[in-house]
Amino acid sequence: MNATSRIQLGWKATLLGLMTIGAGVLTALLVHRYPVGPRVPMWAIYGSCLAVVSLGLATVALSFTRRKVALVLYVSFLAGAIGIAATLGLARAIGKCTSAVSGISVASPELVCQGAYAAGIVGGAVLLCYFIVGFLGRQNAA
Repeated sequence: MNATSRIQLGWKATLLGLMTIGAGVLTALLVHRYPVGPRVPMWAIYGSCLAVVSLGLATVALSFTRRKVALVLYVSFLAGAIGIAATLGLARAIGKCTSAVSGISVASPELVCQGAYAAGIVGGAVLLCYFIVGFLGRQNAA
């Protein structure tokens, strides 16, 4: 990869990161301006928007070759997303769970919903631990 393609890739990553930041901020502003009575607490919506903003910031940091800053922001994104999902899933703040089979929406048993949340939470926690252990391993090797 020559220097020109690296610069172009950095420019594209920066643009993608800025667009991601803009999407997170715009979503938070629209939810604040036009609340429609969501079925989840407002803190969860704002927390999700903040997680998306941290993901965009991590992409921008990585495009400027700030690897440690990007890694910290990626870990904060994962921790925020997992924390919100875990809190909502375990506190049953979502309400009645539905699923769609062949386009037909049906009410799902509570066990299916809790199992899906548990699988997502465990998978996210494993991914978060993988990033943290990898980061600490690199710090010790350096």
